[in-house]
Amino acid sequence: MVPIHRAYLNTAGEEEGAGVSAEYNGVLLQPNVDPGTLQNLDEVLPRLGVDELVAAGLTPKALDFLQQNLPGWATRVAWSEDPYIDLTAIRHREATYRQAALSKNTRGQVNRTLNAYSKRGEIGIEIASSVERALEMLSELKRFHQATWVARGQKGAFASDNFCRFHELLIRSCFDSGDIMMTRVTAGDQAIGLLYSFVDEGRILFYQSGFRYEEDNRFRPGLATHVTAVEECLDRGYSEYHFLAGEDLTPRYKKSLSTDVEMLAWARFIRPSPKNTLLGWLRSFKQSLPSKRHR
Repeated sequence: MVPIHRAYLNTAGEEEGAGVSAEYNGVLLQPNVDPGTLQNLDEVLPRLGVDELVAAGLTPKALDFLQQNLPGWATRVAWSEDPYIDLTAIRHREATYRQAALSKNTRGQVNRTLNAYSKRGEIGIEIASSVERALEMLSELKRFHQATWVARGQKGAFASDNFCRFHELLIRSCFDSGDIMMTRVTAGDQAIGLLYSFVDEGRILFYQSGFRYEEDNRFRPGLATHVTAVEECLDRGYSEYHFLAGEDLTPRYKKSLSTDVEMLAWARFIRPSPKNTLLGWLRSFKQSLPSKRHR
C-alpha cells in the first residue's frame, strides 16, 4: 500500500459525516498581505510531504487563485450549485418576495401550506437575541433534524459528538458578533421549523435545519419556514439568502424559492511526482479491468 499524504484547506480531514465541511472556502489572508506571498505554495507543500491538497466549497475565483499558485498540479473538480435569493434586487423592484421571485405554481404551494398552518394559530417568527436562546434553539433544531434523518435511514449531521460540540462552541464564540442567526418559525404555540444560518457581509447562509414533519402533506414545514424567514430577512435589509450546496436528498423547493445560482467547487490538487504518476497509472489500469459481473 502506497501512503497518500493530504492537506485540507480550512477543514480537519475527518470522515464524511464526522466533521465540519466548508463552503465559500478560500485562502485566508490579512487585508494588508500581498497575495503574491503565496507564490511559493507549490514549494512549501512538497517540503511538508503533501501529495494532495483538498479544498471544499471553493468559489470559481478561489479555485482559480489556487490553480495559479499551484502550477503543474493536476486538479480534480466536482461542482455543486448554491441556489440563492437576491434580496437586494427584490427590494429595488419594490415588490413582495412572493410576487417578485416565485412562479405562480410555487406561490400557490406556499400560500396553501401557510394557510393550513395558520388555522392552528398565527404564523410567528423568532430570531434568537442571546447566546443562551440560540443554544436552546440549536437543541430543538437538533431533535427535529435527527428524527427526520434517522427515519430516512441516515445518521444525521448531529450524530457526531464532535460536530455537536463544535457548533455549541461556535455559537458561544461568534453569536454576539452577529455572525450567526438562529430562526424559529411557529404556528400558534407549535414549532414548524428552525434554521441555523451564518451571516456574512449582509448575506444569510443557511446551514442546518430541523423541521416538524407530518403525514398530512398539506403541512410542508421546510417551505413554510424558509419563506417566512426570507420575508423577515427582506424586511431586515439583508442582501442575499443562500441555501448553500445541497445533498442528493435536498428538497427541490429550494431551487423553486431561489432567483439565482452560485457554483461551488470541491477540488483536489495533485502534486506532480513519480509517486502520483504511478498511482494515476494504477488507477487507470484498475478501471480498465472488466468487472466481475461481466466475466
